Amino acid sequence: MSDEQERNSAFNAAANINVQHAQLQDLSLSAARRLYKGGIRPGDPIRTKMQAQEMLDKIPPSQRAGIDDKSTDVNTQQYLSDKHASHIKPHSKGGSNDPKNIKWENAKDNLARGDKPMTSQEQMRLDAKWHFDNLTGAMKAGVKAAPLGAAIGVATAAPFSLLTNALRVVRGEISAQEAAIETLKDIVKGGTVGGVTAFVTTTLAVACPPIAIALTAASPVLAVVGTAGMVYEFFKILDDHKLTVKIYYESLTQQELERLQAI
Repeated sequence: MSDEQERNSAFNAAANINVQHAQLQDLSLSAARRLYKGGIRPGDPIRTKMQAQEMLDKIPPSQRAGIDDKSTDVNTQQYLSDKHASHIKPHSKGGSNDPKNIKWENAKDNLARGDKPMTSQEQMRLDAKWHFDNLTGAMKAGVKAAPLGAAIGVATAAPFSLLTNALRVVRGEISAQEAAIETLKDIVKGGTVGGVTAFVTTTLAVACPPIAIALTAASPVLAVVGTAGMVYEFFKILDDHKLTVKIYYESLTQQELERLQAI
């Protein structure tokens, strides 16, 4: 597999990654209500829009990511389905409803604590759980994206490998069976490059919103680079074939001249 095929497989796989994170204005009414009212006692004022956004930001990025508004909303609601907006300093002891005093926590753990303050150990445990949930969610999304990346890698590498090895057969460099084996190797490599690229890119984009934003902005450029690379590779294969054939026939002509001179 040529370097061009590897680069094109990677560019095309990355260009087809689509990741976005839930935005407050795009959430369904039920999901938004949790952010505005979660942990607030009846009679208390609900949070402002800015505070609701802070509550959304407290959800691990990978748990509120998706490929469109609908999937991000579904994933956000799924994460919150068993969560309570737990107060670090209990509401009964004067704790505020400000997001700085709130952590998303499993409902059963919050209920078991009652009106006791959240200890530093419990806060550390929730922080560790936040990172764990973000990592596992990101890797899950990466695994889900890998097959599509592999398919794109195969589609990118296969036609050029077939053309390259077919021309090698025409030139008598390898047999048809050897060409089939080499083509199969290239297809496997192309799929591997595409799959790994999709997995890594998606995992990073899902876990880190700024990367997702940068990837979305760069996708058109990646697509253009990948397409241009394929066009360049096509003509390069043909040019290499012409050059090889030319050198071959020039070599034959020189050999003939030398034989005639010897006679």
